[in-house]
Amino acid sequence: MRNLFHSTKNTSFNFIIFNRLNLNLMKTILLALLVFSSCTAQKIVPQKIVFASSRCYGTCPSYRIQINSDKTARMIIDDYFSKPADRETEDTAKQGCYTGIINDSLFNSIINDMNKVGIDSLVSDDRLCCDAPVKTIIIYSGNKRQFFHTMFPKDKFVSLIKSLYDVYNLTKWEKTYSKFAIEDAEK
Repeated sequence: MRNLFHSTKNTSFNFIIFNRLNLNLMKTILLALLVFSSCTAQKIVPQKIVFASSRCYGTCPSYRIQINSDKTARMIIDDYFSKPADRETEDTAKQGCYTGIINDSLFNSIINDMNKVGIDSLVSDDRLCCDAPVKTIIIYSGNKRQFFHTMFPKDKFVSLIKSLYDVYNLTKWEKTYSKFAIEDAEK
């Protein structure tokens, strides 16, 4: 029996068969890509994130921020110094409860950074030794509470922590005299 693909008489017939094989192969590859792309990890948007930054030996402010999945946020400033060189004089007018709304860009940055790091890879670093604020992150997602604190974040956490600091610095906070609680930065 002759091989159809090497026949010189049936070149147009061979071309049609070859194209049908390629078309079926391409359909199979596209279907596989669709199936596998739908199986990739979905972005996790937690119910809430709590971020806290502690005092240092100098004039670092001490505060706790709760970010909710609807982009609303609450902040409690425990200690604030308006004069960076004077750690004995606290600015009590800045202390208290605040509310705000996280802008879309910043919220998406936090979610992207959190997903890059991976919630399950948050492991606390217990080297708490020197003059630097302790950064605490608590993430609630599903039925899970993930706790992380560090004084010296590893490289992979730097972007996430920067985005969380940006919430403190870039959100338009409104002081409220209605008291509320935010989880303390404890395990």
